[in-house]
Amino acid sequence: MARNASYYGPELFRRTLFRGPDSAWFEVAAVGLGLAASAAGLLAWGGRGWRKLLIVYFGLYAALHLQLHLQCGRYIFTLLPVVVPLLFLGVHAFGRRWSLGGRFVAAVLALSAALSAAPVARVVRVSLRERTPVNTPPERTLAWIRRATAEGDVFAAELDGRLHLLSGRPCVRLPRTADPESFRSRLRAAGAAYILAAPNDGFMTTISGNTPHDPMSRDRLAVWLSDAGRYELVFGDSGEGTAVYRVR
Repeated sequence: MARNASYYGPELFRRTLFRGPDSAWFEVAAVGLGLAASAAGLLAWGGRGWRKLLIVYFGLYAALHLQLHLQCGRYIFTLLPVVVPLLFLGVHAFGRRWSLGGRFVAAVLALSAALSAAPVARVVRVSLRERTPVNTPPERTLAWIRRATAEGDVFAAELDGRLHLLSGRPCVRLPRTADPESFRSRLRAAGAAYILAAPNDGFMTTISGNTPHDPMSRDRLAVWLSDAGRYELVFGDSGEGTAVYRVR
């Protein structure tokens, strides 16, 4: 629970509502002030009659995701319609207490908008105009696979389903093992002829990062695949961040 709280607090208040500099002091300030304002907003909202439904929803949602073994920023999206009004109710309460009235609310809104402008503009620009490993399949790599490998060659890849759909090759998921011997044994048992190593930075992970549901560590995979007696690099594309190895 504590690890999830340490993840979702900064994810909500620093990386979503107040996207300031990547520094420890700003994160502590954003989370602390965000929690204080939300708590004040919850008190201002009250819990009489139908208003208690919001408190129940907030409590159940928080309890569920503080216990969940997966961590992902998208999980907080459905909480924003609850947290944002509470946050600004609290900001309004602080403004009244400090005799600032609505000016304090306007200042906090302006701060949030100013901090978010550049990151949001970059996300929009990249999404609409740029190709990255996150939003675009590795087209040159896929073209090479279709051209240079046989239709029956089995590939091992992190996104095995996507690779199969885009290349037409049979695919299995990269084995999630702790040592190179069992990794190779499972590859051979699956009949894998090739391995596709590709970026996995945007993948959802569990808290520990060490369950069968987590992606293979790129650093660990690179070390294991550097064994030239077992794996041969047959294709690489630095622009797409991909490499294809033949299993010897």
